[in-house]
Order: sequence, then structure tokens, then C-alpha cells
Amino acid sequence: MRLNLRSAINPFIHLLICLFTYFCIIASSFGGTVYAAEDPHSHEAALKNPDGTWKWTNALIGETSPYLLLHAHNPVDWYPWGPEALDRAKAENKPIFLSVGYSTCYWCHVMERKVFSDPEIANLMNALFINIKVDREERPDIDEIYMTATQIMTGSGGWPNSVFLTPDLLPFFGGTYFPPEDSRGRPGFPRVLNALHEVWMNQQADVIAQAEKITEVIVQATAATPASAEETPLDRKLVSAAVKALQSSVAKSLKKSEEDLHSQLEPLKAKLLTTREKRKQPLLDTKVIVSWNGLMIDAFAYGYEVLGDKRYRDVAEKAALFNLKHLRTADGQLMRTYRDGVAKYNGYLDDYAFLVRGLLGLHQATGEKSWLNEAKSLTDTMNQLFWDDKNGGFYFTLANQKHLVVRTKNPYDSALPSGNAVAANNLLILAHHLGEKDYLDKAEKTLQNFAGMMEQSPSAFMHMLFATNRYLSTDWTKVGAAPQEESAQFGLNTEGRSTINLFGLPKAPVALPSEHELLTLAASIPSKGAIFPGNAFDVEVQLELAEGWHINANPSSWDLLIPTTVSVSLMLPSKSCRSHTPRGSRSTQIGGRLQFPSMKKTPQSR
Repeated sequence: MRLNLRSAINPFIHLLICLFTYFCIIASSFGGTVYAAEDPHSHEAALKNPDGTWKWTNALIGETSPYLLLHAHNPVDWYPWGPEALDRAKAENKPIFLSVGYSTCYWCHVMERKVFSDPEIANLMNALFINIKVDREERPDIDEIYMTATQIMTGSGGWPNSVFLTPDLLPFFGGTYFPPEDSRGRPGFPRVLNALHEVWMNQQADVIAQAEKITEVIVQATAATPASAEETPLDRKLVSAAVKALQSSVAKSLKKSEEDLHSQLEPLKAKLLTTREKRKQPLLDTKVIVSWNGLMIDAFAYGYEVLGDKRYRDVAEKAALFNLKHLRTADGQLMRTYRDGVAKYNGYLDDYAFLVRGLLGLHQATGEKSWLNEAKSLTDTMNQLFWDDKNGGFYFTLANQKHLVVRTKNPYDSALPSGNAVAANNLLILAHHLGEKDYLDKAEKTLQNFAGMMEQSPSAFMHMLFATNRYLSTDWTKVGAAPQEESAQFGLNTEGRSTINLFGLPKAPVALPSEHELLTLAASIPSKGAIFPGNAFDVEVQLELAEGWHINANPSSWDLLIPTTVSVSLMLPSKSCRSHTPRGSRSTQIGGRLQFPSMKKTPQSR
């Protein structure tokens, strides 16, 4: 969706935004080599008294986020996002300065050292604004809304996200990193503060009117309406290949092998590490985030499923039990974060969807029904709290979430999968296992709600397309007829394809046996439309032998010979398939390629 903000904004305010947008852009790119070599902890001495106590302590001292606690001794009168700060802004009719960042953001730390630790700048901030600090990992809802605002106003975004709001939380100006002082025509943060204060005092009605229009655009941008396609992410395989090619070319230019270069680099790396260990270590963020844990649980469960390494199962199960015990309330709702024995913030859609994904992964890997039951319970709660009855799909926040200017419903993948996409896929899996039509209906409505957007911007909807493929390639006729507990129905769509390589089935990597490259085996399914439980289909098996070698017949002509047998597993749970191998035929071929008669396979429910 192309956003035309200019037509909605008063010329004076538009000029102000344009000028400061220019300043923001050049300020955001300023200083890449200025502060990079500085010790991030070198400023702490200036914040302490001679006896080692802190000179300043603000309201962030009561928070659990390591990122917020990093700012607890700034001279800035920081508040966490909450009623105390918001009520004060209204009572004093002061605009709000909102700073959003996270622990691993480099420029967030630079701004903390160079700007927020400066007493003179802090005095200006405290006098003119109500200052709020947010950890975007704790409050992704606030981050999404005001990052959208900054992108609308400046055409780009990043962290730290520096946004100025009216007392009613409407954004009227935004940027990213601001340096502590003017330099080469670039505005320092004090200049920005004074200019915005002057505009607020002299043009307040205009600022509020334009902030309302900017907010309208934010609502449009976050209301799950079609938007322009995102740039296709760079293929990691291509990047890896390019890196290897570069390594090889450097090695050739130095007339050394890559191994020689690596061996020469190792002692240098060790020396660098020894030197680095003498310095204070970077901040370690130790908070637990439910949604991230859900993805991790699914990954470890998958690792156990594929490799059979019990350590992976133990990690996944331990993490799942921890989240269910410490981050679920008595009424079954999830919290967002946990640290030092304290669970905080209501869970978001991603927390429910991603944790359910992990629980379903555990059920698939272990076969234990308890994980399926927990997944069902959380999904029912998710449906109750986040479902959009009018249009389908899921909102990101609870309906009663306070102090938000919009309730967003974002279907796009980003660094993380889309919560709506993961929820839709979870619903389809549960519909299969439990036969409950409500799950299927909600998944279908979610996919329908975003169908036009998927068509317009497929690269931004990879996980939603994965769920769509599951929906379209599965037989749903039995869903809703009766419960199908522990069902492991198999739906594979072969239509329009000449053969299906069995090694490529989802979650089923297989290494076929090979003996010193004397024998290789391949198996495929001839295309005959979709395959569903109860329907037989052919499997073609092909052996390739080295010249001069042979295999025994079945049955073999001598009792001492071991007859050749070929079995094909579809990587379904045990006892999920019946197979019938046709009677063999005599062959005197030595070496080369052998085509076996088709084997009949019939997928069944578990």
C-alpha cells in the first residue's frame, strides 16, 4: 500500500517533518567510526559518586528487563511505559519522548552513553518532555506501532527508535539515533528537543491535528490491508557460496591453500580473544521470552525426531515444562517474559502460536499425548483472546490491552514467522489430530483473510503459504464427522508432477544406504493426483549397481544366500502404512540400473 502522507499534513508541519527527516537520516548514518572503538562501560564512572554510589536513580530501577535496567542510573527521569508516566503527561500537558531499543542494539548503547548519560541533555529532556523507555522485546506491540510511525514519517526506521508523542500517545515526529551535539550541519539531540518544544508550545493545535492524521495512516498500515511486496531476502546458500569463492580466490592470490590460511589465522584469533577477555563483557540479557522459547522447543523436538539424540528431547521438554509452569496463569493465559522469578506482561499472539508450535513438535517427535493436550488448551485460549470474529485472522494484542492507539493484525513474516501464519498451521494440525471442525474453519478463514495479500506479496508470506499448501493438499472430509484421536493422516499432493522424490517429504530427511558407492537406491511416487489415507499408490524403486556386482534373487536359489529385500518408508509413525511387494522376476543382469516392479503402499491413520 502506498502511503500518501503529504496530502494529509499541514504545510508548516510538513516542512518541519521534512527538515527533521533529513536531519534524522544523516544523523542516523553519522558516527559509524566515531564511537565504535570506545569501551561501552567507560562512562559509568561519571554517573557515580566518589564513594561508588550512583548519582541518579530513576523509575526503571523497579524493572526486570536488563536493557531497561541499563538506563536506571541515567540522569534522565525515565519511566517505564505505564499509567504513571502517561497520566503525568496529560496532567502537565507535556509531549512524550519515547525511546525504544533492545539489549543487542549497538546504537542504542551509543545513545545511552553519549546522550542519555549527559546531565545537561538530561536536564533539557526532563524539563521539556515526559521520557519513557521501552524494551521492544518485552513490548512488541508498542514497538510495531511506533516503528510504523517512524517509517511513515521518515521513509525508514531502525533502533533506537526515537518518537515524540502527544499526551494522548499520537506520534508527531520520529527518528532513530541522534548525536549529542551539532556537527557538520547535523542537528544534535538538544537542537531537536528545543525545536520540537517550540513547535509544541506555539503550534500545538496543528501538531495534534497532524498527529491524528499520521495515526490514521498507522491504522491503515497495520490493519492487514494489501501492501506492496517486500524485497526478496538474499538466499543464504548464495551468500555462503560467495564467501567460499572469496576465500578460495584470496588463497590463490597468496599462493596458499585455504587450510593454510585458516591455520595462520587461528593463533591471531586466539590472541584477539585473550585481549578481549581482559575487558568487561557485554551486557547479557537473561530474560525468558515465551514466543522465542516456542520456536526453540520446536527446533529441538525436530532435532530429536530426525537424529534420535535424546539430549535434544530433554532440552525441548524441560523448556516446555518451564514455560507452562512459570509463564501460564491460573486461568490458562500466558505471560510474555520471565526473569528473576517474575513473569510480566500479557502474552501476545506470537507467544501462544509459537509455544503451541513447539508443543505440537514435541507431540510429533515423542508421540506423547500430553503435549497435544497442552497445545489444544493453549489454542482454545488463543482463539478466545485474539480471534477476529468479523474478518477472520488473529489480532496481535488482547482486546483490553491499555494505552494503545491501534489494535494491530500483522500477517507478514519478518525476522520471525507471522503469528497468524503459525496459528493457521497449528489449527490445521489440530484439526487433523482431533477432528474438530472449528479449528479447520478458523484456519480457513485466516487464510482467506490474507489471500489477496499473499498473491500480491508472496515473498512476505512464506509461512502463510506453507499453511496454505497444507490446507490445499490435505483431505478434510472426515474432519468434524467424529474425533480422530492420535490420527496421523498423510496428505501428499502429486498432481502436476511426474514423480515425487520420497527423500524430500517435509520433516523426513533420509540418507539411503550406500556401500563404498557399489549400490545406490532411489524411490519415487508416479504422479496420480493426491494421496490420502486408505488409498493405495505405487512406489517405484530403482537400484544402481557398480559394474561386475549383482544382488541375490528373492526367493534365493540357495538356502545359504540372503534374499534381497527392499522396503520403502514414508517416514510416517510406526504402523501407519501397509505395503505389498509384488512377486519378483528373474534377471541375469550384472551391474547397471535395475527397475523393480511397483510396490503398493496404503497410508493409514495411526
